[in-house]
Amino acid sequence: MKKLFLLMIFAFVISANVANESTPLVVIAQDGDLWVWHNGETQIFPVGDLIFPYLSPSGNLVALVRGDYPYPQRLSVLSITGDNLRDFSMAYPRQVIWQSESVLWINSYLPHTEGMLELYPSTHLYRVNLETGEITEWDMGEPFTMTINPNREWLAMSFAGLYGESEGRISLLSLFEDINPVDVVRFPAISSGSHGGYYPPVQWLTDKSARLAIAEPNALYIVGDMLPQTQLLEINTDGISTALGEINTQLYPAPVWSADGASMVYMTASREGLALAIASHVGEINHIIALGEPVPFFFIPQSDDFLFIEQNTAIQIVGINGELRSWAMGGGALVGDLQLYAGGAVITLLSDASIRLVYVGWHENTLHEILKTSEYPFFDTKWD
Repeated sequence: MKKLFLLMIFAFVISANVANESTPLVVIAQDGDLWVWHNGETQIFPVGDLIFPYLSPSGNLVALVRGDYPYPQRLSVLSITGDNLRDFSMAYPRQVIWQSESVLWINSYLPHTEGMLELYPSTHLYRVNLETGEITEWDMGEPFTMTINPNREWLAMSFAGLYGESEGRISLLSLFEDINPVDVVRFPAISSGSHGGYYPPVQWLTDKSARLAIAEPNALYIVGDMLPQTQLLEINTDGISTALGEINTQLYPAPVWSADGASMVYMTASREGLALAIASHVGEINHIIALGEPVPFFFIPQSDDFLFIEQNTAIQIVGINGELRSWAMGGGALVGDLQLYAGGAVITLLSDASIRLVYVGWHENTLHEILKTSEYPFFDTKWD
């Protein structure tokens, strides 16, 4: 393993266009090193074995998940200026979530052994205190995924259970009290077609409330016009869950609510095949866009609009009135990754010639190049 040298190597990447509005702060894993991009300038900090970078809430620190891709093996933290490197005895990190500038919450994988074709999640939750170096560990009893709320005081924990054998559940964990997750929803475990089980994604809407969709256990195997029945739920940090309604939709992708929670989108059936439904927050359909195939879709921060990717290449924005507009066209390149922020989107575009990492603001339609590479860029961004 290479040592991390605190000497900065400067490289300058000229954007294809100069944006008129603020630009994102982007951290990128390239060739095992950390690349920090902002305002057209890139700083490179040699790490040697970086896989995934995670920016702190202020953007002043970066958590570094390190190892031999695709096997994460250890964790370090580095300042955005390339100094104050700290290594932590945190093996096989899976999800890394910043609570504050001094506290990380992490779940992990089981150790990789020769012959394993995939990594399996462990049942352990860790809190890393960056100021003291202390790592506290709890065994949650089952593997889980986690999502932090906007004010970073609660974790929503999704437990898949075992299909046909045990229940899944959604628990809420206060980060300022004793570590005692409170179950707010239980459901028959949903098959994902693999060992890992299906973890229903939780979408936080406010500091105190979140929503999710719970499909029937065999939803993955239901094909044809009769899409599986799915329950819509709202959960609150007071431990109360409320049923919102029921819809018929595919297991993948999961329904998504607008940033204000007033509307939602999901895949439904139409005469032309699968379609995107724009609906009320309880699933009552207002508009249908026939697509014929599933598409990935997202809510746009600080907006009541949604975004979806058609045929893997065309980015479309749809409003609650069903009106469509094409946005940020990539010249036919495949959209490999797309992350949305208050300021705009950062997008990975894949073509035969290269891989490009670009950004675009919400109030423009021009792609600005961050990086052109032959290695897939795992990245994280802060863009308020």
